[in-house]
Amino acid sequence: MSDLNQPQVQEQEQEQLPPDLKGRLRDSYNAIAPLYNMWSLAYQGYRMRYTCKLLEFMRKFKQQRHQSPKEHAFIKPTDDGTGYEYKAPNPEHLKGMNALEVGCGSGIPVAEILLAKDMTYFGVDLSVTQINTALQNFQYQTDHLQASWLVGDMMDLSFPPGAMDVIIGFYSLIHLPREEQQVFLKRAWGWLRPGGMLMINFGREELVSEVSENWLGHEKGWMFWSNWGEDTTMEILEGLGDGDEEGDGGGEGDGGKAEVLLKEITEADGEDPAFVWVIVRKSGGLEPRARHFEFPAE
Repeated sequence: MSDLNQPQVQEQEQEQLPPDLKGRLRDSYNAIAPLYNMWSLAYQGYRMRYTCKLLEFMRKFKQQRHQSPKEHAFIKPTDDGTGYEYKAPNPEHLKGMNALEVGCGSGIPVAEILLAKDMTYFGVDLSVTQINTALQNFQYQTDHLQASWLVGDMMDLSFPPGAMDVIIGFYSLIHLPREEQQVFLKRAWGWLRPGGMLMINFGREELVSEVSENWLGHEKGWMFWSNWGEDTTMEILEGLGDGDEEGDGGGEGDGGKAEVLLKEITEADGEDPAFVWVIVRKSGGLEPRARHFEFPAE
């Protein structure tokens, strides 16, 4: 996130990528992770709010799929043991659903919320310091294979089509060059199963390239941001599944039209620019996801 109070910020009119961009971002977040985690507490309410909104949509569509109880029910013994009855699935039950978060940081609060709903969680971050913190925060879930963690670049990820029910990226895509943002969104769309949901945020204003040499006042806090802005990013999201993806083995080209379920804007507050928060649903919802795959190795 861009800090408007920092003096040493350079904004480029044309996209000129700094050398070793990902390596410098990795080193910076390793150095500033404790400071960042403290600073970002002021913005945790946004992450919590929109993660909870995502769960509301998931419950809503699950209830719609189970409006005919006998069609989707399972049979269980009656309480008195004299026979059997139909038992409709509980729409609150999300066990077995797969969630991927890119730029997961320490896992708080998104992983905390999703794991509490018994979802299977996959967290990816460039920073080994953040992933080690996440491992400490969620040791039990990690030991019991409910949570998995990877140190790496989201652009290096690859999953089978339909592997994920939810993909989340808060304050993370803005660290990618703009062309990579578009490529990643197309790949992520392929990883979603029909009926799956993509939830991201991004800057409202277009930003070709911005660099800070000492973000958060830290001498090793070098940082980079880039952003298509509200109009172009929404065009990209609304066009997902139109069939124009090239399909390079990273999950692209797996159809399913995009339905925007939520679009809200949090205005600039003097320390942070305005952000757009979006939840997009992939059409469909009856096909089973790919259940068996390995989390990519580093």
